[in-house]
Amino acid sequence: MTLLDAPRSRPTVADDDARTRPLQARPATQPRPTRDPVLVEPGGPAGERGREVTRGMRIRRVRLGSVAVLASVFWVLIALTLVGTVVVVWQVARSFGFVDSFEETITTSLGLEAFEVDGGSLFPLVAGAVAGLCAFGWLATLALAAVYNAACRAFGGLAVETGPLPRRPRRPTWRERLSALTR
Repeated sequence: MTLLDAPRSRPTVADDDARTRPLQARPATQPRPTRDPVLVEPGGPAGERGREVTRGMRIRRVRLGSVAVLASVFWVLIALTLVGTVVVVWQVARSFGFVDSFEETITTSLGLEAFEVDGGSLFPLVAGAVAGLCAFGWLATLALAAVYNAACRAFGGLAVETGPLPRRPRRPTWRERLSALTR
């Protein structure tokens, strides 16, 4: 007899006693119990699918260390992307003459004899500003993870329902269709 063939029964008094007994602590040397597989109740007439039993889990805490590692990878990639984008935009602006036009506008409007924007001197400032913004974003990510942990402690966490993936019905191939026609 398999799990699917087992008769369905109503809860008994013994089941109620088992539910109301206080939980006992499991010794540290004893392995954790494993979860049963997802059960699918048998359907009615042939061809009908049964009702799928779903399980759930609750995410109550995230480890700040793992969040820090993932956030650092994310924010380093953001910093590299932003610095690379600024360099490309600067080179395009210089090649189209926008930088020279800007320098001329500043010179004439302020009455200066000469004004020059030095890209080599600006790069460390831009890279530092991007690094500072990304460091702030990393700290904000860690702070939000800590707020999530505190909120989960107060409200119980994020509930996630899991279950079997729905399967699409299999369509016969052309070869199977042709062989069915020729029979």
